Amino acid sequence: MIHEFSRVLDQQECDKLINAFEDNEKLHERFDNDNRPSFTQLNITGNNIEKSLHDVIVDRVHKIVDIYRKDYPYLIKTPGLEQLRIKKYNPGGDQFDWHVDVTNYNSAVRSLAVQMYLNTVDEGGETVFEVQGNKKVIKPIAGNAFCFPPMWMFPHCGKPTESQPKYILTTYMHYLKD
Repeated sequence: MIHEFSRVLDQQECDKLINAFEDNEKLHERFDNDNRPSFTQLNITGNNIEKSLHDVIVDRVHKIVDIYRKDYPYLIKTPGLEQLRIKKYNPGGDQFDWHVDVTNYNSAVRSLAVQMYLNTVDEGGETVFEVQGNKKVIKPIAGNAFCFPPMWMFPHCGKPTESQPKYILTTYMHYLKD
């Protein structure tokens, strides 16, 4: 139930998003909780950043969800979209240790996680899942995306990067009331 997608974003789009992150340092949020998690984040939806590209990304997220829904129609009925966030993991320490993305009442509206790598990382930075005793490793390649149910059955971690920063765009599909 973890789906990977190649070349969802082109290199120019990835570069624009990374530049938007770096150009808006005053809006960064730092999370440092003993590697659960440890990264810097920029909310591009809530801060109205890179609006022209924002709409393109939303469209691509919906296309990913439509493909996913064909294989698993019972998981998602009418999805809503959480804010788009770019996260930067610096080499030599930043990571997101083992976790799941739905942990309380507020996050229980999340039905599907969608993540897009904005740069290729040469060493480290992989996202690793352990599902039913099997490991799945997703290497950070610019423009590639993956999605998965964010519930307890899909524990995952973001490994530290050794060679350069890792940039990843994250959002979640939400259940909506009928």
